[in-house]
Amino acid sequence: MKTKLSSSDSLLRSGLDSIWQNIYAQSLRECQQRFKKWSAVSKNLEGKDEASQDALQLVLFLQNELATRFKTIEQLRTRQAEFNYNYHQSASEPERTEHLVSAAKYLGYPTRIVRKIAKKKLDWFDDAAISEYFEKRTSEHEKFIVFVLGRLCEIVRLTLVQLDDDEELKRLWQLMALPEALTQSLSYQAQATIRIAACRGLRVVLQEMRPAIRDLVPSNTIQYVYRTCLDKEKHIWMRAEMMTLIAVTQPSQYLTIFQHVYAKEPDADIFLKARMVESLLRFVPLKVKALRHALRAVRSEPSEYVRQRFAESTQYVEPQVALRLGLRLLQSESSNKVKAQFLLTLLRKDWTQQQLDRIVESLLSILNNDDDVFLLRTVFHVLPQLLHRYLPRLDVSEEHLAQIDSQLTWLNHHHDDTRLRRWAAECREAIFFYTSASAFDTRQRENLERLPLEASLTLKADARQRTEAWYRQMAYMASKRFGFNVRAQGKKLKIWSGFRFRPRLWRMIHEWRKPATDKRQNHNHIKGRVYYGLEQFNSRIVAEQSITKVPGEPVYISEEAGERSYLPLVDQLISCLDQGWPTAPMRIYSSEGVTEVLPPKSLLARLRARWKIQLQFARFSRLRNWQEGDSFAPNAYLKKVSQLGFKLSIRGYADNKGNNYAVEPRVKRFFPSVALPFTLPSMSDVYNYFYSVYQNTITQLLAFTSVVFVGFFANHVRQLVELRRHRKRLPLVIGGWGTRGKSGTERLKAAVFNELGLSVLSKTTGCEAMFLYGNASRPMKELFLFRPYDKATIWEQVFLTKFASKLNVDVFLWECMGLTPRYIEILQSQWMRDDISTITNCYPDHEDIQGPAGIEIPIVMQNFIAKKGDVYTTEESMLPLLQDEAHRKQANLTAVTWLDSGLITGDVLERFPYAEHPNNIALVRTMSKRLGVRNDVAVKAMADNVIADLGVLKIYPTVPVQGRNIEFVNGMSANERLGALGNWQRTGFNKHNLVETPDVWTGIVVNNRADRVARSQVFAEILVSDMQADRYYFIGDNLDGLQTYISDAWQNFVIQFKEGQQEDQQQQLTQLCKRFRIATEVDHISKRVGAALRGINVSEALVDKLLTELPQWQSEADSSAAFARLQEQTDADNVDREQLDVIRQLTTQMHDEYRHWQQLRSSDKDVDTTLEYIFNCFKERWVVVENYYSTGNETVQCLIDTTPPGLQARVIGVQNIKGTGLDFIYRWQAWDKVHSNARTLRESRDLTDIQAAARVLATWQEYGVLDAEFVEATVAIARERQICQQESIQADLRIIEQQLKRQQEETAKILSQSSAGGGWQYKVLRTIEAFLDSGNAIKRRKTSNAIYDAMLKNTISTERATVELAALNKAQKGDWLVRLFKRKFADKKNL
Repeated sequence: MKTKLSSSDSLLRSGLDSIWQNIYAQSLRECQQRFKKWSAVSKNLEGKDEASQDALQLVLFLQNELATRFKTIEQLRTRQAEFNYNYHQSASEPERTEHLVSAAKYLGYPTRIVRKIAKKKLDWFDDAAISEYFEKRTSEHEKFIVFVLGRLCEIVRLTLVQLDDDEELKRLWQLMALPEALTQSLSYQAQATIRIAACRGLRVVLQEMRPAIRDLVPSNTIQYVYRTCLDKEKHIWMRAEMMTLIAVTQPSQYLTIFQHVYAKEPDADIFLKARMVESLLRFVPLKVKALRHALRAVRSEPSEYVRQRFAESTQYVEPQVALRLGLRLLQSESSNKVKAQFLLTLLRKDWTQQQLDRIVESLLSILNNDDDVFLLRTVFHVLPQLLHRYLPRLDVSEEHLAQIDSQLTWLNHHHDDTRLRRWAAECREAIFFYTSASAFDTRQRENLERLPLEASLTLKADARQRTEAWYRQMAYMASKRFGFNVRAQGKKLKIWSGFRFRPRLWRMIHEWRKPATDKRQNHNHIKGRVYYGLEQFNSRIVAEQSITKVPGEPVYISEEAGERSYLPLVDQLISCLDQGWPTAPMRIYSSEGVTEVLPPKSLLARLRARWKIQLQFARFSRLRNWQEGDSFAPNAYLKKVSQLGFKLSIRGYADNKGNNYAVEPRVKRFFPSVALPFTLPSMSDVYNYFYSVYQNTITQLLAFTSVVFVGFFANHVRQLVELRRHRKRLPLVIGGWGTRGKSGTERLKAAVFNELGLSVLSKTTGCEAMFLYGNASRPMKELFLFRPYDKATIWEQVFLTKFASKLNVDVFLWECMGLTPRYIEILQSQWMRDDISTITNCYPDHEDIQGPAGIEIPIVMQNFIAKKGDVYTTEESMLPLLQDEAHRKQANLTAVTWLDSGLITGDVLERFPYAEHPNNIALVRTMSKRLGVRNDVAVKAMADNVIADLGVLKIYPTVPVQGRNIEFVNGMSANERLGALGNWQRTGFNKHNLVETPDVWTGIVVNNRADRVARSQVFAEILVSDMQADRYYFIGDNLDGLQTYISDAWQNFVIQFKEGQQEDQQQQLTQLCKRFRIATEVDHISKRVGAALRGINVSEALVDKLLTELPQWQSEADSSAAFARLQEQTDADNVDREQLDVIRQLTTQMHDEYRHWQQLRSSDKDVDTTLEYIFNCFKERWVVVENYYSTGNETVQCLIDTTPPGLQARVIGVQNIKGTGLDFIYRWQAWDKVHSNARTLRESRDLTDIQAAARVLATWQEYGVLDAEFVEATVAIARERQICQQESIQADLRIIEQQLKRQQEETAKILSQSSAGGGWQYKVLRTIEAFLDSGNAIKRRKTSNAIYDAMLKNTISTERATVELAALNKAQKGDWLVRLFKRKFADKKNL
């Protein structure tokens, strides 16, 4: 019997990945135990061999388990329905309590809890808690059924495919009776996961069976398969599985189904169509005539995603056909993402010589004729790999190679996009690397490619071997790593990876000049880069994504999509001066050629140059990082270096004919034309120590401290042991970290696992500390993670790990909230030890803890890589650092590249409920492959199931309010430079100004935090240098500090502006005015004022008349008189006088600024005076909301009051979301929900949807300033609609009006008596609240603990827990006593 059980165990685990074995460990153990009992009493089965007998017995056992579980589920649902009916029909409270007690006993609640239910001593317990526990119990059985279905079908498949005897095969098939066993699962309507699992299992078995078995499939099963394929009401993955089965077994029938779906279901889900296309090319033989018609239908498919899957699926057909289909696609396809997808399939086929020639010609055609950046970059990616794979087995003609080289060179010199110029040069070097004779053997290449940062090795290579080809190949390897610096020592070369960190004088000077209290503690702040060799190979990718406080670091330049590796770093200039005599040039090899730097020859000149560079290091660094729009010239850096005696030049490499490539013009522009020491005391001494208030000795103090320390240490050990025990109980733990996008990524992961039918708990600490929780195959809920005073500690990770373990979740997802290296090491290496980890990116942030330099951020994040774990990342710039750490820890690191995210089509992105970043989608999609989840399943799960974070990038619907039309963009989670500027550009704010879009009024809401000083300073610089608008709204705390930081940033900007070598200083100042929305021409005023007046319905004739007079105005009196006349003329047109007066004020302000600018320009004032005037105009646009406790409605009203009517207003939130910004965002979220339901009332033709929307709006408790006008208009429209004439809808409309009126009155009262101006009563209450808050905080903590404990005991519903935790969270943000008194004394006017 022991052998038999061992055999059954291996069968149960067959085909099951180790991760899934962990997830289903409990189900596996349960099956093994129950099978042991079942097999002991079941009859012996006859079979030709013991293996078949064991398999058959296990199959019959699993079928019995299915039947038993379905019966249990039916009993649970029957009992739940009875409880719900009896409870809601009960007429008295005792009767309802009796039903609660009866249901609790049935569900197996402990006796002590049942007694409390009977005595009504359980807080929060109600019928919702009972119903949720019924659902939880049911979901556990359903998850077990999914597991059994997978094991059953796999065992049947494995057993049958191993049999050669047809008779035995048929006999076992009939005994196993798989179709009959799946009948109940296929018809189970409560959960799609069970039906999908049954369909998948049936497909897996039948598609591998010989025709002899397929003929034995019952006719009702065959009919079910065909009905599922054609039934558009079925779940798409059920249909997809059945369609795949038909495609494998009956290709001609599949074509009929394919054509039917395309003809009858034009709006079929894109994921279903994509799967159909894949099955078409993968399984249908090409000789079938009808295939041509199907292909024609696919090519005319409107979905970009479906066409892309078609391109990808060409890999499944014969090479000749694949090439013909692909080349036709390249000619006719409009989407470059579809074309790019086909190009990637070229690397998956074995081509003939003739086919390879056609492919090369097609790629050349794209290089010659296409201008799309993404498609060309894909060609740059494919072309070198294609040549590397097929050469020298196949041949590429010299003519083709010459054409490729020529076209890449042309693109490098002439394409409009600088990024593409750099990629073209890199492609040219990659082709040279793969096609030329290798200068390094395999071992040398591996050693160089794995050389960690600052490490070194020695190679043998004399001067004859070190040809230009040797240097070019070295440069190519260096560009993807840290770079190399090489020092020749005779025939030996000492090669360092990157550089070495060593003390630098310039750094000491810099830190002395920049004292600050927020510098990283216990960290070396005097180090800089040292380069030992004169042969330099800079990295193209390892660079800061945004400039940090440490100057001289390589910086990612967006215009170049990387670092300017062809320019010497300032540290390299200093290192170049360290050589002896005779003076030799330092050479920097890059994809653009060879840069030569010859330092001064004399000792005195070198000392002088070294001293000046050390003193002005930051200035040199700033000049090196020139970007478009800077006030100084591109060559200012090297020109300044040349003035110190350096000689600099750059030349191209030699081409195939021996001629040097010309230097790319946009590169050339940067170059100038040239233990306890005491005994233990007695116990009486101990008592005296506690009871006495004086005369305590040092020995007693040490003893007391030691006892406390031992107690603390013992408690820590206990917690650690308990934590590890709970960690072992969690089947799958996945952690996530990164600078940007980590919270959204955790939510995407949760959506995928929720779709897979697993129970999930996901901790996410984005805008607010939250966690998502959902039972198996049930919708997830979002709950607050209570933090006293919103302060995070790593101990909350201990709590959540225990909490997840006690909830018996299948998957625990957690977002790392630690920052210091030590905390990260504790969280990952000691506590969690993730099975899988994700790192989104390593952008500079929290430099005071992880920095200060950008390269130190990923060094800290290395601690998050678990030993022998699986790691996925979308980081590109600092990827080598993560790769080295993963190699050291024996972890598997998978990099998700620009291709993975760039190929995500527009229609897939539009499916998400907000603007999710493609990088995050690609990251989770790639991670899901590790779990065996298909790409389409993962992406659909993310799009359809994700619960959006509060801070996701989202454009809210335009709100019509008080004569304004305001669109708000939530970008407040992008709390570092790169993310903020990315949102600014993605949402189009960078395109707005007085000249191009005078009808658009822009605003920036900056939510500041006192505990994020470094972040405030970064955003101060952004507001000065990168993001300008018509209004700036400062909310949050430390607003005085923020304004000071902006002033400091302006002073730095002025210094840089004046240092620049402007060719036309007046033009530079005019451009600066344009950026800061200062009118420099009358036309600017005319266009904006005209747009505003037309927006409030002033007639065109009157607008033209006013604008004609505008150039003659000389003072404010002229503008006031003109608007007074306009007001008289518009009285009959019902133009709002208040709105007209606001536009008059705007016009006067713009005209005054214009006249002042003209005076400065005509009087030829110095630059300082003009810059001071521009800064004063900038300051006038600041709106400071001083009250930290300002409500969302108050902030919104402030925004409305300072926005002129008639213009399209666009406002974006930046920097932070916590504090004052939270309620502000809640107002926009409420508007979004109200707008959605109001649109349904206005436009929908579905009665059910209208009724649901009316009910939502009738019970809505969060109407605010934004909603009022739109809801009032909606009620008026809905009341007149024919479909809304039902009494229930009309009753709801009346309730909506009443609710709206009541809540408007409350909002108006709050606005008229804001907290900031609430009088002495408010100040008294705030003082009392501050005194009582410490006690209330303890009460809040105990209450939150009780809520979480009730969740574990299933005595509170998730909905109720969400409400209660939200109330606790709101209370600790302040004003809880004020709100309490306002509720109790609502009629008291002064409260």
